[in-house]
Amino acid sequence: TITNSSLISGTTKSNLKFSYIYWSNNVASGGQDLVRISGRYNEFASCVFESMNYNSANLYLTALTSQPLNAIIDKCIFYRGAYWIRIDGGSNQVDTTSITSSLFVLQSGGAYPIDVTSVQTKIYNCTLLNTAAYSFVLRSGSATNFSTFYNNIAPGTLFADVANSMVENNNRFVSGRQGTIAVGSNTTSIVTGK
Repeated sequence: TITNSSLISGTTKSNLKFSYIYWSNNVASGGQDLVRISGRYNEFASCVFESMNYNSANLYLTALTSQPLNAIIDKCIFYRGAYWIRIDGGSNQVDTTSITSSLFVLQSGGAYPIDVTSVQTKIYNCTLLNTAAYSFVLRSGSATNFSTFYNNIAPGTLFADVANSMVENNNRFVSGRQGTIAVGSNTTSIVTGK
C-alpha cells in the first residue's frame, strides 16, 4: 500500500508482465496514478487494482511516440479510482491492445471509467458496475482503426468523440450510445454509417 506516489512509474518500459499482484493505495486525493507505464507489449493478468484516489487512474498506460501500445489486460479486477484504466496511444497506430474478462466496480470520481485516446482497443467479456455517466470513452478515434466493445455488461453510455470510430455489439444494459456503430450479431463486415 502506498500513500502519495505511484507504486510503479516507468518510462519507455516494454515487455513487462505482471500477474497475481494486488495493487492498492489509501490516498483519497492528490496522489499519483496507482500504476503508470509508458512502453509497448506490457501485460497485466489476474491482478487487482484498488485505489481510493478520486483524481487519478488505477492503471495508466501510454504508448511511445508513433508506436502502438499493444498492451494486454486480462482477468483483472478494478475497484474505485477516478479512472479504472486510462490509455493514451501513439497517434492512431494499428494496435492490438485488449482488455478482456475483467471486472470493474465502484468507479469513484467524476472522470470516465475506461478512457482511451488514439488507441485501437478491444474490450470484451467485461463487467462494469456502478460507473459515472459513461462506461467507456473513446477520444481521438480513427476512421480506419476502430475500437471494439462487445459481450460486456455495462450499465451506462458508450461514447466516442469521433463519430463512427467504435464498433459495439452484444452488450447488455447499455443505456445510451454516442458515436458508435452497432453491428448485427450475424454481420461479418463493418458498416461505416450510423
